[in-house]
Amino acid sequence: PKVAAVSSLLVGGAVVAYAISERSPLLGYFGAMGLYQAYLRFFPPPAQDPAVEQVWALIQQQKFADAERLALDRATVTPELYEVVAWSRLFREDWPGAERAIAMMGPVKPQLNLQVWLAAHTGRHAEVLALMPFIPDDPKLAVLRLEAQVKTGKTEAALRDAITLLAKHDRSAQQAGAAASAGLFYAGAWEPSLQVSLAAFDVLKEPVHLFNAACALVRLEKLDEALAMLGRAVDAGYAKRAQIVDDPDLARLKSMPGWDALLGRMQL
Repeated sequence: PKVAAVSSLLVGGAVVAYAISERSPLLGYFGAMGLYQAYLRFFPPPAQDPAVEQVWALIQQQKFADAERLALDRATVTPELYEVVAWSRLFREDWPGAERAIAMMGPVKPQLNLQVWLAAHTGRHAEVLALMPFIPDDPKLAVLRLEAQVKTGKTEAALRDAITLLAKHDRSAQQAGAAASAGLFYAGAWEPSLQVSLAAFDVLKEPVHLFNAACALVRLEKLDEALAMLGRAVDAGYAKRAQIVDDPDLARLKSMPGWDALLGRMQL
């Protein structure tokens, strides 16, 4: 290994020097790769503690107590196992226990997604936004960012994020964006909720989004538009007749002309 490392160092260095003299970026790239391989041979990355894999296997089997015992036995040797303990507790919704495990890591910071999940589920919504100043690639984290925006009153920002997610060519991201409609609705942001629902239907073509739009229109005192939107939902395939009849958000539509005709278009 030492001979190979020295050879990579000499050859890589020579190629880089020649590439600089010839102003050849491509040769420089190959020379740099040789130097990098030499570095890895001189300073190989430490082997992963086999206990890490064993603990994750136990967590996947939902043997959380066994996983934590093994992890805590080895954590003084491999501190990253404290983070695995935190994940184990998070999966069981033991948020205080997860935070205690992270505290045992000392100055080492846990993964960003672990920090976000803990902050989100312990009501630290401003911290969630500080940890994720931009829309994350992970749709599950994007949902947590949207929820934090709604909880902190940043409904316009949530609307922008939701529309951005719906415009992505990724089904999971689109569904994450569509999910913002409910949070905005229950926060009293009915106009943004309406906009997200309409955009979600345009992208996903699921009639439930038109149903949600109708509920938002009722809250906005636009009853004629709400009844028409509900008709669009039925025409698009919304078939939950009992949901339409029993939903308290739609109760004000029952006395309007056209209500019985709308129900008549649906199967019992």
